[in-house]
Amino acid sequence: MIGTIAAQELRLMFRSPLAWVIAAVMQLVFAWLFLSALEQFVTSQAKLASLPDAPGVTAFVIARYVAPAAIIMLLISPLLCMRTLAEEQRSGTLVLLRAAPVSMTHIVLGKFLGIFLLQWAMLSLAFAMPLSLAFFTSPDAGSLFTAWLGISLFAAACTALSLYFSAITRQPLIAAFAAFAALLFLWLLGTGSFSSETASAILHGLSMPRHLNSFFRGLLDTRDLLYFALFITLFLSLAVIKLDSLRYTEAH
Repeated sequence: MIGTIAAQELRLMFRSPLAWVIAAVMQLVFAWLFLSALEQFVTSQAKLASLPDAPGVTAFVIARYVAPAAIIMLLISPLLCMRTLAEEQRSGTLVLLRAAPVSMTHIVLGKFLGIFLLQWAMLSLAFAMPLSLAFFTSPDAGSLFTAWLGISLFAAACTALSLYFSAITRQPLIAAFAAFAALLFLWLLGTGSFSSETASAILHGLSMPRHLNSFFRGLLDTRDLLYFALFITLFLSLAVIKLDSLRYTEAH
């Protein structure tokens, strides 16, 4: 049932011009970032050669291409999710979906999977660009895979949070703005300085870039994997609880 809902969500996304526009703009931005990073590497080779620990082409490209890609995912996830549940609540189609013999958990997981698969396909196309360097040099495939995994988990986390905000309102634009504000807050959470070391450690631990940067350095840390797993589970669970509460309210 989850797969059926995910497939239906994917079909609805591809029928919407918004998804095609986002995909096209995303690929154009990724192409510009990649070519810009590659040009910087070529022009900086003389300077890099004089450094004792000069970064290779993979590390150079990841720092200037993959890292900005996370900001793009932060921007597009609220746009892709804003109509998913909010529009269905406003139009009344969610009532029909809830009347079907399917649990709220299946509904939320199906919609989450459908939207995430679309983003995953976009990210896979984006990562085909640095992989094309294999025709001319020897990129570090392990580092590229780790960075791709990190952005994929980050995109899944952004989707889960955006889906929750789509579940708590009937207005898609409000859902998009609220999700973007929350993601931006979590992105900037660890940038400030705090007088209390305990507060600083907690806030830095909750910051999304804090757990994303390890992937960009080619490191797989179980704490980062656990952070994203708990983040995704939390907001998907909150979305399920919210939709279940709507069913209970309507029944009474």
